[in-house]
Amino acid sequence: MPPSASPPPANSPATPTHYHPWLLCLVTMVGYCAGASFSGYFSIWVDGVSYFWLPSGLYLGILLLTSPRQWWIVVVGAGLGDLCFNRVLFPQWSWPLSMLLTAHLGNSVSAVLGAALVRHFVAPRPLLRSLREFALIIVLGGCVALVPTSVSGALLINGWSPEISLLSNIIAWYSSDLLGVLLVTPFILLWTQPRTAPARPFTIAQVIEGTVLGYGLIVLTTASFLVGWPERTETLYASFPFVIWAAVRFGRRGAAATILIAAIIAHWFNAFGYGSIGSSDLTPAAKSIEMLLSIGLFVLVGMVPAIVISNERRAEARARQSEQRRAAAVRSSNAATWELHLPTQQIEISGRFRKLLGFGAEPLHEPLETFLQRMSTDDINAARRAIGALRDDASMPLDVDVRFPDAQHQLRWFNLRGALVQNHRGPATHLTGSLIEITERKQLEARVQQADKLAVIGQLAGGVAHDFNNLLAAMIMNIELLQIKNPRGPIAESLGELHGLSKRATRLTEQLLMFARRRSMQLEPVELAPRLEELSRLLRRLLPENIELQIDCPTGLWIAADPAILDQALLNLCVNARDAMPRGGQLHLSATTIETRSRVQIKTNQHTPAPPPSSAPPSPHVRLSVRDTGVGISDEDQSHLFEPFFTTKGPGKGTGLGLASADGIVHQHNGWIEVDSTPGRGTTFTLFIPTIPAPRSSPATAKPNFPSPPRQEVVLYVEDEAAVRKATSAMLEELGYTVIAAHDADHARHCLAEHPGAVHLLFSDIVMPGETDGITLGRELRAADPALRILLTSGYSQQILAGSNLSREGFSFLPKPFDRRSLATALRAALDAPIA
Repeated sequence: MPPSASPPPANSPATPTHYHPWLLCLVTMVGYCAGASFSGYFSIWVDGVSYFWLPSGLYLGILLLTSPRQWWIVVVGAGLGDLCFNRVLFPQWSWPLSMLLTAHLGNSVSAVLGAALVRHFVAPRPLLRSLREFALIIVLGGCVALVPTSVSGALLINGWSPEISLLSNIIAWYSSDLLGVLLVTPFILLWTQPRTAPARPFTIAQVIEGTVLGYGLIVLTTASFLVGWPERTETLYASFPFVIWAAVRFGRRGAAATILIAAIIAHWFNAFGYGSIGSSDLTPAAKSIEMLLSIGLFVLVGMVPAIVISNERRAEARARQSEQRRAAAVRSSNAATWELHLPTQQIEISGRFRKLLGFGAEPLHEPLETFLQRMSTDDINAARRAIGALRDDASMPLDVDVRFPDAQHQLRWFNLRGALVQNHRGPATHLTGSLIEITERKQLEARVQQADKLAVIGQLAGGVAHDFNNLLAAMIMNIELLQIKNPRGPIAESLGELHGLSKRATRLTEQLLMFARRRSMQLEPVELAPRLEELSRLLRRLLPENIELQIDCPTGLWIAADPAILDQALLNLCVNARDAMPRGGQLHLSATTIETRSRVQIKTNQHTPAPPPSSAPPSPHVRLSVRDTGVGISDEDQSHLFEPFFTTKGPGKGTGLGLASADGIVHQHNGWIEVDSTPGRGTTFTLFIPTIPAPRSSPATAKPNFPSPPRQEVVLYVEDEAAVRKATSAMLEELGYTVIAAHDADHARHCLAEHPGAVHLLFSDIVMPGETDGITLGRELRAADPALRILLTSGYSQQILAGSNLSREGFSFLPKPFDRRSLATALRAALDAPIA
């Protein structure tokens, strides 16, 4: 069989096959009878002696193929075949039945014993993959196991024909059986081996080569017996090249088949008196030994190199398969391999590296320093130090992350790993390792770090905003009180400016809370067209005359949004666009609808802070774009755009919260932002927000009238900040309410006990010192007085709450900082609301 068709090596040993009993018995009987007939036919011409007995090898081979539990079926089949041979085909050899059974018993004992020894010491089903297997099969299954049949058979012949010595009979019987094992058993084991892979068809060249080999073997082996006749000299060993040819080109199966054919030809000619063995006057025992030695040499010359070569080919096949698996694993991953020759400092990198960077798939072979210069300049020294440390100390790990520019001049991250290749004959000469592309991992790590940083900063920002809102609440209340007392004059103008500055500070705290995700939203249906039109009126006052504002938004685009918060996000983007166009330009706001399945279906940018989940079902979104013709944003700055407190503006010109808060606002609206910018060509910020169906009627937008004056109501006001408590109490009194002020929950309980049934409304801060917060206090007092109204306030709107549950309990909420109008409106609404 050609080497290309040889099955790959199996890691687990083969097991014997369990055959159908009748089929096994029939095959054994036919095979045994045919082998015995062939061997017996030629023994007629050689003084009744067969130089090899093929059934002995067939018997052992079939036993090794089959399950150990089926040995008796093989024995029965062999007995029937022997009986058919003796009584039907060769009646002239017809032994008495007792002698035939005795001979068969000896043959069976030897065959079963040989099979048991081979199974125990070699394998349950030998595959002849090593010289050890081959030698043990011959020694155990032949040399050792054939002793019983040789002795019993010789005794039978000696008793039947005493003119031949017992020793000669033993030698002749033993030699012929051993030759049968040498020739037939390997042939059966090799040609019935289970395949671990589908066989490939023979090529035309292989068929021609096999045909030439077969005919050449027959012709040359025949000629070796005829070339010297009648001088009876033979040149049998001239057939050795054909045996070696078969071993090299066609493996163990080819060698076994070639040896068997050559042995049959040799037996044929010797049976008819050709060759030195057949024409000699030696005794049958001597002829058997000489034939055993001659054919045995053929077996060794053919099988030994065949087994050695097959082992080498299997090792090569395993190495190729291992290399193919490794190459396939490398191809399927973002990894390239490299090898550095230390004496010459030449490095070779697989083509996968250039392919990952978008330069093609050609491998690199260049000096190490040239390779290092391909890296980002910030990473060269780190890589050089890591390689040098590994070269000097094999225990030092080479594991460093470096960056390479790709074909689009974008930096891509690679993990450079390596190890020193040990050389037991001297100092190591090679380093080898891998380059694994880890850009996505680095981006994910950056997102996680950014999220952690945002969480920490958000917590800080929320706390700052809470405290700042308390201060602003006191400032606004005091300013409005002064405005009431000084409606005209120079001081009124100054108070107006202070009030405006306080409002600006309020918007700044709203940005902090928005960034910290701690401002509650009041979502309502919003149509974009009128909203953008209203925003444009404000923008035209903010934009200089050299900036042209364009609005392009069709009617009928509805989203669920908090109008004030959405305006703040758009205003932040527009202010940034204005600052990016100091010499004028165009600012274009446009809105369209788009169906999205996932982020990958839309033009993406690696600087987008948070893509939508890829598993999100397709849904319509509004694509709201803010495009300017300004200076643009560099790639380096784009990677930090949405970080809090990051700004490219000069000192005092930006807080660094505009884009961060805009990002927070859009995410609170279940959307995301994308940015596309080229330095010198402008910037486009695109907001994607889910759309909603148009409501049946638009929500009312009319500004409410100032609430009606109080009707002798008493308010219990609880606030731990003294300045806020004092200013707000004064404003409550100015609005006409009777105020009972308390600084904490215990004080509030005491005040309520002093005025039982007199308090109409509890107006309390949520966050207070002590164990009782405003929500707990409200529930406690409501339980004591079910008619008591509750109005809560805080500068920290996340604590609002599980808002819907509180609203069901009849609790109202007023965020800090509040002005006179919002305070009066909230008080009136809470007092007029029905009791929960």
